This record gives sequence, structure tokens and C-alpha cells, in this order.
Amino acid sequence: MDRQRNASLIVLPHDRRPTDPRINVVAFWPYPETTPANKQAFALDYNALSVVYGVGVQMVDFPSEELFFNSSPLIAVEEWTNNPTAVALKDFEHPINATYIIGNSQYRWPSGHYDVAHKVYFRTPNLVPLYGHQAAAIILQDRCEKNAGI
Repeated sequence: MDRQRNASLIVLPHDRRPTDPRINVVAFWPYPETTPANKQAFALDYNALSVVYGVGVQMVDFPSEELFFNSSPLIAVEEWTNNPTAVALKDFEHPINATYIIGNSQYRWPSGHYDVAHKVYFRTPNLVPLYGHQAAAIILQDRCEKNAGI
């Protein structure tokens, strides 16, 4: 299947566009793992999420990049900490419209770079961090299971 990357926005073929424009994922390219050779592999993982969950996806390198999906509430998906303002995923109520911002090892706490409406986290066994597409899949599946509009 032909896939293209246009600027920071992953563009899907005409028959694979996001089916629900209310739900988006903004993700940082993994750092330092992302080289030009493996960006395509990571892009395919996010394209798969877009197809499976029908969401929009934007990949960014730095927080200073313009967000294409900034009209819905921004939700920071953050690495687990003892932050009292973050909500555990199991207790989180997903809004109907949402843009989930997924950090990387360099930007683990997106709320430090964006004005977010919510901060959400989930703990992994042994507190091992996940790649962004793995975290996004967990968030989107949780959204589906809670019947929050996907």
C-alpha cells in the first residue's frame, strides 16, 4: 500500500483517510532511535493506528512545530510520575473531541510544552517506557472500550 509523508503530516491514500476527524494523535518521532532509515517503519506503525482507529495522525520532531490538530482539547499522554495533576488512564473519561499528544524519551511530559486540558498516564510493568505508537494504541483502545466515540 502506497503511503506518503508530507511535511510533518502523515497523508494516507484517499481510501484510508481518518474516518473520525474529532480524534487525533500528535506524536514525537522516537529519539534517538529515529534515523532517516527507520522513520518509514515508525510512520507505518502510526498509519496502521490511523486505519484501525480512524484517527488523524501528525508526527513532530520538536514541540515548536505547528500542530495541525489543535482545535480539540489537547491531552498529554505522559510517562508515569507522582504528578498529582495527572489522571490514571483507568480513571480517565475521554472527551468526545480529543487530540492526544504522545511524547518520546526526549519529551516525556508533553504538558511541559503545550497548554493541555488533561494529563493522562498508565503504568507499565517494571515502569518500562513504550514507543509512542504502543502508547497511542493503548490510549485509543481504552477509548474504544469506554465507548467514548470511536
